[in-house]
Amino acid sequence: MNSKFGKILIIDDDRTMSKLLSTLFEIENFTVININPTRFSTISDQIEIIQPDIIIMDIHLNGNNGLEILRNLKLNNITKNSKVIVCSGDNQMEEAIKAGAEVFFLKPYMPSDLLASIHSLLKTNGEEFVK
Repeated sequence: MNSKFGKILIIDDDRTMSKLLSTLFEIENFTVININPTRFSTISDQIEIIQPDIIIMDIHLNGNNGLEILRNLKLNNITKNSKVIVCSGDNQMEEAIKAGAEVFFLKPYMPSDLLASIHSLLKTNGEEFVK
């Protein structure tokens, strides 16, 4: 499925949250891909293959450290330019930004704020996404 708005990858071990975000983004005409964060190497490999425009990820990922995953993404030549939004119930904004996140949201947050950040990040890529 091609989308005018871009490809969003959701990395969250909370299935309910993943499903809610997927529905929100699909309504907004994004292409949405969810991956289950079970193994660190699999996550990195999948991101390289998918090459999303935006990555939405949690910090606590089923035994994986989201900040470590984020740091490795930003060191990888293939994934380093991916725009990452970290959403977490723990206020680790400073750590997330230092690790390479463009935006941090403390849960709970307003979906409209998340969408505004996504649209802003996509515009900074020089891409036009017209609704």
